[in-house]
Amino acid sequence: MLGLKQCLRYWAYGLLVLAQVACNMVDERIRTSDMTPFEIHAASRDAQAGWIPLKDEQGVRVYLAPEAIVAAGHVLIAKMSADEAGESSIDIKLTPEGKERLQTYSKEMIGKELAVLIDGELVAVSTIQSELGGVLRVPGMATPGKSKLAIGRINSFVP
Repeated sequence: MLGLKQCLRYWAYGLLVLAQVACNMVDERIRTSDMTPFEIHAASRDAQAGWIPLKDEQGVRVYLAPEAIVAAGHVLIAKMSADEAGESSIDIKLTPEGKERLQTYSKEMIGKELAVLIDGELVAVSTIQSELGGVLRVPGMATPGKSKLAIGRINSFVP
């Protein structure tokens, strides 16, 4: 039988392991009560105070601003498409407000990064090359089935 000190030591170690597992889960998806199925956030490869750490598809750490620039409520419609290589992607048309928000941000932040999240999963990180408009193509969807599921979730927020 274990003594009280040994039991407490194992219990504390168990909490530490649980905390590590919980922290590692943040690297794969963001889950908050106000998360929508589609969001665009400011992103940085350098740590920023208050920003959320995630890993991109290559396992490189990316930090996301806690507030979305554009979210599912700014989407007019999302539809299935394919990129130039024939890979599954999603085309998204923004509302006038969403377009204005993205244009304003992108015009001021050329050379900075943006991150696209679908259902809390980081699907793309891109450097802003020029002012962005109201139509976006989100590449990197693993399968057409995954794209269809994401499109259904995004369009469920369309007014």
